[in-house]
Amino acid sequence: MDEAIDNKNPQYHFKNTYLNKINVSFNQNQGKKIYEVEVPKENNAEQIFQFIREYMDQGKHYLYFGNEKIYKDFCNVYITYFNNNRPKLYRCLRKLQVIEDEERQLEIIKNYNEGKTNHRGINETVKQLQRRYYWLNMKNIVTTYIKKCEQYI
Repeated sequence: MDEAIDNKNPQYHFKNTYLNKINVSFNQNQGKKIYEVEVPKENNAEQIFQFIREYMDQGKHYLYFGNEKIYKDFCNVYITYFNNNRPKLYRCLRKLQVIEDEERQLEIIKNYNEGKTNHRGINETVKQLQRRYYWLNMKNIVTTYIKKCEQYI
């Protein structure tokens, strides 16, 4: 899916490692469950299989792969070993920049709203920002900012 993984839950971010075993770290950010998964570059099929069995239930799961090799290795294992009772996996092709600092959020809104787009309104501003950034309650923050903007008073 040509959607950013940052709006999805749960998220799995895969990247290669030179270690010889899978390393998984978990954190929760703004209500999203995020698994950072380091996968060995070579001979990783059994470990990927065990990872899927241990971490992925029958529900939906959203995956982002750091490179095509991990994606192909993962697909081969998934197709080979999982059939009717497999979890539903969705590949996301983009990652957004997560902005947690409130001052930075307002700076981004200001730059967009007062830049080339020249006061396009709440919905258009939110839509454009969501293509590159993610932060909790983005629409509410943009709405508050734009309503305070001199252009709209």
